[in-house]
Amino acid sequence: MVCPICGKEMTKGGIILSGKRISGEFKWYPQNEFDKKGLKAWDRSDGKDINAMDISLMGVEKFKDTYFCDTCNKIIGIFTINE
Repeated sequence: MVCPICGKEMTKGGIILSGKRISGEFKWYPQNEFDKKGLKAWDRSDGKDINAMDISLMGVEKFKDTYFCDTCNKIIGIFTINE
C-alpha cells in the first residue's frame, strides 16, 4: 500500500491489543510477527507502540490489514466495524 501522506511504500502488518488493566498495550506489528501463534506469540518483536486511549480489556484483540509508514511514522488500518 502506498502512503497517502508521503507516497512511499508502507509495510503490511497488524495491531495487537492486549491488557487486563485500564491501560492496555496497543501495538502494531509487521505481518510476520502478527501471524505468530502459540508459544511463538510470546516472542513478538519489532512492535510499534500506539498511544491511542486508555481502555479496559480482558484478553487479546487482533486487527489485521494495517499498514505502517516508516517515513511518516503513521499507521493506516482497514477495520470492520460492528453496528
